Amino acid sequence: MAFSGFLNRHGIMFDIERNGKVINNVRGLPNSDDGKEYVGFMPGTDVQVGDWLINPSGDRFYVEKRKTEYILSNPSYVAAYTVLESDYKKESSQQQQQTIINVGEAHHSILGSQQNATINGCSAEDLAKLIDQHDSCDKELLKEMLSMLNDAISNKEPVKKGFLSKFAGVLQRNEWITAPVATFFLEYFLSQ
Repeated sequence: MAFSGFLNRHGIMFDIERNGKVINNVRGLPNSDDGKEYVGFMPGTDVQVGDWLINPSGDRFYVEKRKTEYILSNPSYVAAYTVLESDYKKESSQQQQQTIINVGEAHHSILGSQQNATINGCSAEDLAKLIDQHDSCDKELLKEMLSMLNDAISNKEPVKKGFLSKFAGVLQRNEWITAPVATFFLEYFLSQ
């Protein structure tokens, strides 16, 4: 059976909201693909990433991906992959939480996304294991940073101002390592 016939028999009406205004009311077919929810529409339906789909019950779904599916080289339907409004809001609020690294003076500060500070001790071996455990695109730079830390400490020479400045971007992208690196330095300086 062609998608259009199935859509006409089993689909439901959706308002498409864009920039706070309903721009269309079209028939769509809710479905899922490998656990990802989507609504199927006829090819050519004007639905875009960032739109909201509203079903007859008033449930709102954010369109996070749009894909045209083909059968025998012909467009069969448009899949608008969605997330429920409550899940979208939860994801948005989590993304708004940022880690700010104060590279200047950071007295009485906490580096990272945690709310409370706990110093448990962190060795070079611990840092190496931590770097290996995380799947980071900066893994080689993190290993280079660790090597520089080890060299500086093993040579027992004073660490110069700006010693880690070339790694500021790497530390910002990999906030999970900031607290262990700070602990590593604290442990070194407090044990002298």
